[in-house]
Amino acid sequence: MSLLSPDRLMDIFQDCRESQFRVEFRDHYSVATDGDDYQRWLDGAAAPNPVRKARVMADILDERARGIRLSRVKVMSKARTAYERYACAWGYDYNQVPVDGHILGERIYIWDLADHPLPGQAQGLQDFWLIDDQTVVLMHYNDEGQFLGGELAARGQLMVYLHAREALLHGAVLFPLWWAGHSELHRTRQVAA
Repeated sequence: MSLLSPDRLMDIFQDCRESQFRVEFRDHYSVATDGDDYQRWLDGAAAPNPVRKARVMADILDERARGIRLSRVKVMSKARTAYERYACAWGYDYNQVPVDGHILGERIYIWDLADHPLPGQAQGLQDFWLIDDQTVVLMHYNDEGQFLGGELAARGQLMVYLHAREALLHGAVLFPLWWAGHSELHRTRQVAA
């Protein structure tokens, strides 16, 4: 495994011209980009940290303003971990930025393992980004979900990831529809922020 430097990884995303597609297979992450929001969610806070979330949303809207299509598929575990519920409520639900029936932010889809097994094209893969349908960045995490770094997939593997994306998108459900149908996952207990 040859991990990219943080600067090189950032350059790949900044050089993006058309699209960023992400697949999340893990049921838990422990990443700096969450700030203290996961703990706040566990503690029953009413909403994400507004300063942190505003920065995330500004980045998403800036990328969209540059004409970049943002999408992801979250492979939802059968067990529905607390982290997945948090990601739905304070991540995906916010990141789509629906306005007048249109999604101005990120298009997020759910592949629900409780409904169907992974398609063959996606089995055995790890989290990845597909940038401009040309560059695949494999995302490496340790067992606790901490991000270790990104690695470029071999050029000859590009079609594997393009096929996995198409298979996942074919059977996935747009997040707002999936979330509306799973009210049992919505948190009801909240305390003052």
